[in-house]
Amino acid sequence: MLGRVPADVMQSNTTSMFSMLLGNMLPAIAFSLKFLQWWYSGGHKWVGVGVLPAPPPPSAPPPHPQGARMATSPTHCALCERPHVTPTALQTSGHVFCYTCIHDYVKKNGCCPVTKQPTNETQLIRLFVQS
Repeated sequence: MLGRVPADVMQSNTTSMFSMLLGNMLPAIAFSLKFLQWWYSGGHKWVGVGVLPAPPPPSAPPPHPQGARMATSPTHCALCERPHVTPTALQTSGHVFCYTCIHDYVKKNGCCPVTKQPTNETQLIRLFVQS
C-alpha cells in the first residue's frame, strides 16, 4: 500500500495543475489569436511611408583659402582643368575630379585639394556618367 495516493489528494493535484495550466496558457493563447487577427487584417503594414518629403542635401563644404581653385565647369577637373577622364568624387567633400588626378593628389597630400579636408584613397568614389 505504499504506492497508493488517496483520491482526494489526486483530485487536488489534478485541479491545481489544470488551473495553473489554464492560468498560464489562456493569456498566451488569447495574445496569439489577437496577434494573428492583427497580422491578417493588414495592421502590420506601415501607413504613410513615403509621405514625408526627402530632406534637403547637406551644404557643400566651403573652399579653403589655400585650396585649389574650383573648376570653371562642372564637367572639368579642378586639378588639370580639362574635362573629366574617369570622373571620381571625393567622399569627404563631394568634389569631382579625374581619377588619376585625385588619386595622385590624395596619395601625396592626404586631403581634398579644394577644401583641404583630411581624406584618404579609400574615399574615392567612381562615378558612372552617361554621355
